[in-house]
Amino acid sequence: MIIIRDSNREDAEGVARVDVSARATLRETYRPNQKALAHKKAMARQLHRLVAICGGTIAGTTQCYVDGNAMHLIGLGVHRDFRRQGVARALVAEVALRTRRLGLPVLITHTVAETGNVPVFEALGFQVQSRCLDEYSASVSGAPLTAVIMKLELRE
Repeated sequence: MIIIRDSNREDAEGVARVDVSARATLRETYRPNQKALAHKKAMARQLHRLVAICGGTIAGTTQCYVDGNAMHLIGLGVHRDFRRQGVARALVAEVALRTRRLGLPVLITHTVAETGNVPVFEALGFQVQSRCLDEYSASVSGAPLTAVIMKLELRE
């Protein structure tokens, strides 16, 4: 069973474990640049974190925030020991539910195409809206990266 709840201060260590594990494969492809770090710092107060609990352990986490008529999902991550068990799907479903409750029609996320995560988000119901040169990431290889904006339409 997966329990999704709001994060609290006592979750910091578990969230950090998930972040390290979830980001390890991403860091083989890219790192956030200074523009990305400054942007996240500037919006820190807007961010709301959820955690997924499996067997008493924090297995996944994500953050979200409202901008205009959309909820934005960022930092979706699942610890490698809990992958392919529905944790990401449960987190996205909870954010979608909260988005609907706010009367917002859409959930948006951004990903880097070169990570291979576009099909993961498509499996969660998101559709590609646009692709462009990524201005927020620095490629480990030095090659240009592609930012992909994806949208999940929320219908009643």
